[in-house]
Amino acid sequence: MVGVEDDRRDISFQVHQQFYKDLMKKCDNPGKDISKTWPGAAPPISKGACDALPACLKIWQQHKAQLGNVQLFGLTIRFG
Repeated sequence: MVGVEDDRRDISFQVHQQFYKDLMKKCDNPGKDISKTWPGAAPPISKGACDALPACLKIWQQHKAQLGNVQLFGLTIRFG
């Protein structure tokens, strides 16, 4: 969970929270490991990564709360 996030008015959710929810769905139902059949394909998300996601979300939320406004290419991006 990296990057920056603007409080967007065109979507009804915050991007990092939706990303977290999507990953947790994959953790709850990892599916078949196609990497064993198809070399080079991504394996299912690991248990270690799934276990770390709640702590990652907490750190990201703390980080986002500390950000201010940023000017980028003439646009104001608001954080926090």
